[in-house]
Amino acid sequence: MYGMVFVLGNMPAVVTPHHANGNINQYLRKNPSADLKLLLAGVASGLQYLHELSPPVSHGDLRGCNIFIGEQRTPILCNIGQSQMPTPPNWTIPSDDGARWMAPEVMDPCSTFGSESTTPMSDVYSFGMTMLELYTGSVPFPARRFYGGVILDVVRGIRPSRPSPDTCANLTDELWNTIQSCWVHDPSQRPTMKSVSLWLHLINRVEVASRFHV
Repeated sequence: MYGMVFVLGNMPAVVTPHHANGNINQYLRKNPSADLKLLLAGVASGLQYLHELSPPVSHGDLRGCNIFIGEQRTPILCNIGQSQMPTPPNWTIPSDDGARWMAPEVMDPCSTFGSESTTPMSDVYSFGMTMLELYTGSVPFPARRFYGGVILDVVRGIRPSRPSPDTCANLTDELWNTIQSCWVHDPSQRPTMKSVSLWLHLINRVEVASRFHV
């Protein structure tokens, strides 16, 4: 962040660097051979850093359009804490289509696992949905035109099906299992971002090592 300015009178605005590579979706479309697993490991490390601050900080709106790619081809988390608009009676209504990535306990805090705000564990859920988004090149629940239907599906425990290998060959069993563990309905049963980050970095190291032994 460079600083703050006031626009349109008294409206504050944050000045941030311009990322010529665009967000991660745009970057992957222009660079289809980019190492997505390595990029996701970087995103996981960024979330881990936020979650291990004191007090912990949750991103709150993780999805492809909020991950930019820097000059060094590394992911940069943007729009931290911009996701929600609390409304009575304690429901969080996404301000746009963000429900596709949002954890069930955030959209329905009246449930057993309810929470009136985003948490590190809701970020983990969003990370799983973001993984699916980036591997498929499509938003989660693409068949749902309106996000109201998405909210109902999510709070009922419905999750997207695994894409066909014909359309998503790079989504291995290891990665699919990681996605599923991230979007478990009970937030206490999800892995921490530290665990996810370590796992993704391990997968990357094993893959790199295997290339040298072929």
